[in-house]
Amino acid sequence: VEGATLNTGTTAEFKTGRDGVSYGARGNVTGLNVRRVGNVMRIAALDKAAYDGTLNGDFDVTGSVPPQRRGAPGGSRVAQLTLDAKGTLTDSTIMGGRLPRLAYETHLAGGALKILADGRFEGFDPATLVNRQEIAGNVTGTLNVNVQLADITAPVTAESIAADGRVALEKSTVGGLAIDDAGVEGKYEAQVADLKRLQVNGPDVKVDASGRLALDRTSDSNLKYHVEAINIPELAKL
Repeated sequence: VEGATLNTGTTAEFKTGRDGVSYGARGNVTGLNVRRVGNVMRIAALDKAAYDGTLNGDFDVTGSVPPQRRGAPGGSRVAQLTLDAKGTLTDSTIMGGRLPRLAYETHLAGGALKILADGRFEGFDPATLVNRQEIAGNVTGTLNVNVQLADITAPVTAESIAADGRVALEKSTVGGLAIDDAGVEGKYEAQVADLKRLQVNGPDVKVDASGRLALDRTSDSNLKYHVEAINIPELAKL
């Protein structure tokens, strides 16, 4: 199916009508390219270079795609998409990085996307993930997070994303800073981060922090921190 292989035991059903297409499937897939699927189904939000890659693993998915109406804006069609999926990805690639093993649960409705993920990631560029070139680099580690995007048709910004959970980094680089290891646990929403802990260790910077960090102009911060910065010019760019 569009370059992907549905392995033995996979089942699927779909229904077409005036209201569009509804579908469901469960089983195991290898070689799924999200961008290619988005192109065929004419879903502009998925037909992007960032979604090039190969996904492999178990899945259980249901969803619906509205009919394409002549003259209707693309965003209105995306807002009517629904998707509920869960499973485990193995030895997969997407957004320029690799997922050796990652359990996931995804819900899409009204243009809003919610993703729960638990597993390992390797070689991702943080600039690609959050659309900020000043933090370009290469990150590897583990995560257990819940991420919410308010509108998948719009660029990812500090205002549009919310998240909670924990992330641990191994040897990585972020915005020109070298990191030996790092860990963060907490939540982020509406440009306000509530940190249970933030620890960063590396030759360029060492950080130990907890508390509230407000990135907007209306909320108050209450952050306790200790920072040892050696590479100050690169740190100032973040």
